[in-house]
Amino acid sequence: MNKIRVLVVGMNPSSRPTRKKIFKNSTFDRLISWMNLLSIDYFSFMNVCDRPGAVSIRDVDMKTLTEASRSYSKIIALGGIASDALKRCRIVHFRLPHPSPRNRLLNDPAYEFSVLRDCRNYLYE
Repeated sequence: MNKIRVLVVGMNPSSRPTRKKIFKNSTFDRLISWMNLLSIDYFSFMNVCDRPGAVSIRDVDMKTLTEASRSYSKIIALGGIASDALKRCRIVHFRLPHPSPRNRLLNDPAYEFSVLRDCRNYLYE
């Protein structure tokens, strides 16, 4: 596979207190699994907002997002707010569903396979 520079864009940090014990089936576990399935060995990650808790598109620093994305050849948004922010900045990207265990769409293995197949097509087109 070609070496591509991938930026994954999330919404914001979790408001859940950090704990020493890592829980199975976390959002990050699923994201790492997806990157492995997509043959992405290295990627960068940023959130559109650094503040935990409830955020909206108004909380996004569009200038920082635009500048940070410039050195990447492919960008993946995790969920709607990240995708909406990238759209407002006119940044071409692929929207994956948010990898949270609470995302019920991901209970359907066929759906997950389908979006990952589409993402692979975007990455390697």
